[in-house]
Amino acid sequence: MNRVTFTVIGYVLIVVGFVALILGMIGLNLKPLAFLDGVIGPLGSFLIKLLMIIVGFIMFYMSRVPMEE
Repeated sequence: MNRVTFTVIGYVLIVVGFVALILGMIGLNLKPLAFLDGVIGPLGSFLIKLLMIIVGFIMFYMSRVPMEE
């Protein structure tokens, strides 16, 4: 996979994670992530969404930093 793909995946993870957290604060859910609340509970759901944001930032950063050989 090339750098652009990692950049896009990282950006999507960041945006979806932030939107899911903000909607969760006001009592709404994103449909694709709604199963997390039922399966692992509110705390687990929060941690998964936070992990999505962190992994997205790491992927975005690593894809933008020039690689040394």
